[in-house]
This record gives sequence, structure tokens and C-alpha cells, in this order.
Amino acid sequence: MHAFVESAEAASLARRCLRWVADNGEEMLTASPERPDGLHDRAWQNWRGLFAIAEVAGAVVPSVSTVVAHLAGSLGLDVLEPHPRRAALHPLVAIPAGPTGGRRLTSGIWFAVAGDRLVETVVAALGGTSFTVADADRASYHAAAAIASNHLVALLGQAERVAGRA
Repeated sequence: MHAFVESAEAASLARRCLRWVADNGEEMLTASPERPDGLHDRAWQNWRGLFAIAEVAGAVVPSVSTVVAHLAGSLGLDVLEPHPRRAALHPLVAIPAGPTGGRRLTSGIWFAVAGDRLVETVVAALGGTSFTVADADRASYHAAAAIASNHLVALLGQAERVAGRA
């Protein structure tokens, strides 16, 4: 466990995050974002949660004392305008719901970051390692990560099938 995780700053950050969830959780569950043209069926289901987050975060009054961040790997900081302190924090691992997701977040993973330096504090609190991805490169970065992840699964499945015949 990293020393930062047990620091007063980490505890304060955790309290603020939990407070935001407590203040906005019901609104997140009931948000009904408008479906953009071109997103149908499966694509809409994949993106609906992100649009709900954007809808709720869009209601946060911009302030120089508040950092607004997203966790989408392919999106830049422009989606968080007009907030003066914007950040992106993308865990380079699949994060399922529940305890498994929580364990993965604190397992020393890598995070693609951009924007406000507070995200470095979050990464340190989670025991992770950060690397910067510029807005112009985020779509390619995310595509490469998805391809590498999915191809690895397919490759291992194929190897298992071939080995099963031996």
C-alpha cells in the first residue's frame, strides 16, 4: 500500500468523491440523455452511461476550485467545457462493477491521464502508474488498447483450442 493512500489528502479526496456520488447518484440513475444521431441498439447501450454522466456533470457549476474529470479513454478534455479545471483519467484495464472492479483499480494498473494534475494524485492514491495521452491521440490510444485487449483474448482462445487437439 502506498503512503499516500493513508494520507489526509487521500482521505479528503475520497470524502469529496463519495459526497459527489451521494449528491448525484439518484440523478445519475434517472438521467435520460438524448440519443445522438447514429447511435442505435448496442452502440447506444454502450454509450448511454457516459452520456448520463455528461448530462449530470454538465449541471455542475464551473469553479476554479473544482476539478471535473471523465474516465473515457477515447474522449478529450473538450467534452468537459466550460469547466476551467478539466481532467481525464482512463484505467488501462476492464473495470467490472462491484468488488472485482475495486480490486482491479488498486492493483497497480496503468492510467492514461490528461489535464489537471489532480489526476496524478488520484493515480498515486490508487497505487497506479500514469502516462499522459494528448487529446489529439486519445481516440487512437483507446482503439489500440481495445484491439490489444480483444486480440489477446481471441489469441488465447485459439491457442487453447489448438492445444486441446494435441
